[in-house]
Amino acid sequence: MPTSLTAAEQVSLLKWLDTVAEPRVEQYMQLLSMINGHTPEKPTVPAFEWFAESLRAHR
Repeated sequence: MPTSLTAAEQVSLLKWLDTVAEPRVEQYMQLLSMINGHTPEKPTVPAFEWFAESLRAHR
């Protein structure tokens, strides 16, 4: 975890990472892309999960 972040900022960052690492959120965004005629992005959940776990391990 970056030492320049306050405790509140660390909690906020991890909360945000948990939100973007939620598979249902990603599926929703992919569906919106398809409905709007765009190609869905490649899955990012595994990378965000890894990043969040890494930050938690170094707290």
